Amino acid sequence: MQRTAFIIRVLNPEKPGFQDSKDLTEEIFKPICENLNIVAKDASDFNKTGRISEQVLQAIRDSDIVFADANSNNENVWFEMGYCLRENPEKLIYLFKESRKIPFDVADFRGVSYSNTVGYFRRLEHDITLTIREILIKSDVNRLLKAKDWKNELQNFQKLDEGTQSLVIAEIRKIFNNISRAIETRKRAIIALSHLDQLDYNELMHYLGGDTDDGLRVVIIESFRLANQAVSDEIWAKIISKDQRFPILRAAAKSGAIQYNKGLISKDRFNEIFLDGAEWVVLKHIAIIMLENLNAYSNSLIILRKLLKDNREEIYNRFLDWWYEIKDTPLTENERDLKQVLLESWSNSEVPGKLQIADKLKST
Repeated sequence: MQRTAFIIRVLNPEKPGFQDSKDLTEEIFKPICENLNIVAKDASDFNKTGRISEQVLQAIRDSDIVFADANSNNENVWFEMGYCLRENPEKLIYLFKESRKIPFDVADFRGVSYSNTVGYFRRLEHDITLTIREILIKSDVNRLLKAKDWKNELQNFQKLDEGTQSLVIAEIRKIFNNISRAIETRKRAIIALSHLDQLDYNELMHYLGGDTDDGLRVVIIESFRLANQAVSDEIWAKIISKDQRFPILRAAAKSGAIQYNKGLISKDRFNEIFLDGAEWVVLKHIAIIMLENLNAYSNSLIILRKLLKDNREEIYNRFLDWWYEIKDTPLTENERDLKQVLLESWSNSEVPGKLQIADKLKST
């Protein structure tokens, strides 16, 4: 993944501060970027058709790092610095001489002072390199927390060196475990860790208790769908209990079905955990996900046949809804088999509602 930097500097040789900007760019900014394999540009690199100012602002938004020479009072420099501080202050590094007085409203942001003495370049290079690495880690973390296209994000993540990957994962773990962080941010952290296959589900046990926000618990349970490891029986037992609320049970049913289809839960364990004596909402959502994925899920007919033994109206009404959704389309072999299972099950039923459904199935 190619990193980029944008340099905010004085470009007009006739303007005050030009030489300072040139020196910083050639002796500090660009050599550091070359050492870190970062492509550095400034406004002089933009000569496409269109307004240069718009291209510059776009470059500030898109760059991983923004350097700025804060030694002059150049209007363009300070406008661009102000824009970066508004858009993303964390990626700005501005440099200024020790004798320079920085405006109070900028002084709190990341600035590095320097003096024109022997060895100042090496000290600056070391300090700025550390700062850049810190900024890039935060940038990677924020990108993963906001990710939507996970296929692309995972490809980018794999391009990072192992050390950077470990640091990024560690930072995301800190965010999730920090109870003072906003719930929505912690949710995004658990989603990122699950996509990165970096969750230890046994360590999550204490977050599945009733004192944890329901929304956060749902996200944790939904993350089980991405797991390539079996969730322990102890965790399932904690989740699927009679005192759990509807969203928790619904998430558990869907994640359990997906784990079953991946072969991470055996048929016997699946029956015991999710079907035998389970709450109706669990049965209902197992039925829904199996019906929606009838042709993809292994042993789906076996599970659906077992669900038909439950006499709850909510369950068998869902089967009827499924039938009306597909009855006018060419049926797959599994769908024809399930229709026959329904007819056999409900034609022999003593429950009036099921007999009525069986009659409807025969007529379609």
